[in-house]
Amino acid sequence: MTARKDPKDLLDKGRPTKWKPEFNQMVINFFDRSATQLHDNKIIGNTFPTLERFAYSIDVNTDTLVEWAKPENETAYPGFSAVYRKAKALQKDILVSNGLAGLYNSNFAVFVAKNITDMRDVSRTEVTGAEGAPLSVNDLSSGKIEVLRKEYEDKLKQELMNKN
Repeated sequence: MTARKDPKDLLDKGRPTKWKPEFNQMVINFFDRSATQLHDNKIIGNTFPTLERFAYSIDVNTDTLVEWAKPENETAYPGFSAVYRKAKALQKDILVSNGLAGLYNSNFAVFVAKNITDMRDVSRTEVTGAEGAPLSVNDLSSGKIEVLRKEYEDKLKQELMNKN
């Protein structure tokens, strides 16, 4: 029988990482751009920087960037988590600036904001009792639920009989 290998001996055996310390500055350079540019005397929005496009530029997948940015991976990829968060903030700034300036289709800007930033629609629903009084909670023991179910069934039967 072959002796079992110690897991510690296998730690450095996988595919080597593509991460390089210079990626930290490359992320900032890629995302830190003007939101607009002047083209033929008209203000237009610059190409929106995406993590997908940056990942492609350094020959990795977007999932790899997300993995490098996890706080628990700070020792393996020093500083990347911070520049990743900064890139997301720069993305949001460009989106908001160009959205407010009317340079992006509003529906698409809302869609992008909800899906790649921390922006969300929030709605609140307040439930009250009669005339705004606090809602009362009744005891709904299994016996009470059965009584209510029976009353409901009887009422439905009565309504059906009245229709016929």
